Amino acid sequence: MEKVQSKLTSQGQVSVPASVRNFLHLIPGSVLVWTQEGERVVVDSAKRHSTDEVHQALFSDGPPGTGAAKTWANSSKVFASACKSVMLAIDTNVLVRLLARDDARQALAADQAVAKGSWISQLVLAEAIGVLDAMYERSPKQLIAALDLLLVHEHLVLQDADVVSAALAQFRAKPALGFSDCLVLEIARKAGHLPLATFHKSLAKLTGAHKL
Repeated sequence: MEKVQSKLTSQGQVSVPASVRNFLHLIPGSVLVWTQEGERVVVDSAKRHSTDEVHQALFSDGPPGTGAAKTWANSSKVFASACKSVMLAIDTNVLVRLLARDDARQALAADQAVAKGSWISQLVLAEAIGVLDAMYERSPKQLIAALDLLLVHEHLVLQDADVVSAALAQFRAKPALGFSDCLVLEIARKAGHLPLATFHKSLAKLTGAHKL
């Protein structure tokens, strides 16, 4: 690849040239790693994780049973084809099937749909984590491990990954709260609408929340 240049803005931001994005296979939400090597700084893409790695983190104690799959499958929607040139969004049903992998046909359809990159809204992420918690009985430790990997997934881009990361930090510190509560607080924080009024005693103890 030929030498290319980019300009640093007054806010400390820099655009990544198209040739570099293509060479490193970067997509929106990709994480860059800056490493000092002597007098040089080397820029590379962070390791991105596969769906199988997220699945292993969630189901480290063995594959899910069929009960949850049958119940959840009643409302599942299957994508018949892979996404094309524009990054598509996926719904909660597809994300759950992608991660649980307890329906081979739907898991394959989901894999094909996200193969060229897919966007996950905060609502879909919160719903999927809720399903994995309530219906698949995943522990906070397993959910945290999965969220860590989803933030640097090879095909999936999370809406406002910085907000998700902040919510994950809160959830990691206080797993009894639940991820969705932490996410609600961090969404409000980024929007500049604090304090967050709540009846939840434990949530109210976090900075930015206020108990009614």
